[in-house]
Amino acid sequence: MSERLFNAVFYALRRRIRWSRPTYRPRSEDKAPFFRAKPHLLSAAGRLERRYHLGDFREQSTSSEYRESLYVLELMERFFPVPRLRDPVRALDVGSKNFAYARGLHHFFRHAGETGPRRVDLTGVEVDPYQIYTDLHSRYDYALYHIRDLDGCRYLAGDVMDHREPYDVITWFLPFVTEYALRKWGLPGVLFRPEAMVRHVCGLLAPGGVLVLASREEEERDVQAQLLRDLGVSFHPPERHESDWMAYAPRYVFVV
Repeated sequence: MSERLFNAVFYALRRRIRWSRPTYRPRSEDKAPFFRAKPHLLSAAGRLERRYHLGDFREQSTSSEYRESLYVLELMERFFPVPRLRDPVRALDVGSKNFAYARGLHHFFRHAGETGPRRVDLTGVEVDPYQIYTDLHSRYDYALYHIRDLDGCRYLAGDVMDHREPYDVITWFLPFVTEYALRKWGLPGVLFRPEAMVRHVCGLLAPGGVLVLASREEEERDVQAQLLRDLGVSFHPPERHESDWMAYAPRYVFVV
C-alpha cells in the first residue's frame, strides 16, 4: 500500500471510530534529571513559573507537558507584542495536536504584561485528534487532561477551515506548507491546502489581531514567507528561534 493510500485509509478510520478513553491520568514526573542535565535552565524555569503564576506545575505535571509549556512561554515572551493583548482575550491555537503546551499558552495570555490577570478564552483545534499512542489513549484524551483546570479553555476535534469565529490572537505552530511534512504526520493529501488555510486563518483575525506562525527550518520558512507575500499579508521578517526546553529543530517565527 502506498503512503498516500495508507494515510487516506487510516485517517478515515480514525475519523469514523473516534477512539477515546477518558481515563488518561498520568503520574507527575520528577524534573530533577532534566535540570541535572541542563542546570542553566533552572533559574529560567523559576522566573517563568513566578512570572506566569504556574504554582506547583513543576511538581504536578509530566515532563513533556512541563517542558512544552515553558518552551511556548519562552517563544511567546520573545515574539508576541504584549501591548496588543486585550481583556478579555480570545485566542485560537491551530493544529494543537495533544495540546501539551496548553497551560503555558493560557498562562501567557492571562498574565503577560502589567495589566493582568485577564480573562482568557483559548480554543485549540486539531484536525486529527484521534491518533492513538502506545498507551492506547488518543491525542484527544491527552488534550482533555492538559486543559483539565484551565478556565475558558476548550479543545475542538475538527478542521480549522470549518471554523468561523473571530480571534484577537492566533498561534499556529508548524503549519503544513510542504506535502512531504503532511504525509510524514500521517495525513491524507486532501488536507494539503496551504494557501487556502493561510487565507482562512488570517481571515479569522479580529481587527487589530495578531497571528504568530512558527515554521520548521529554512525550507519551510521560505515557503511560508512566499505564501504570505502571495496573499498580500504583511509580516515581520521571520526570526530564528532555538530553545533548550525541547530538542526541536530551529523554528522561524513570523508575526502577522
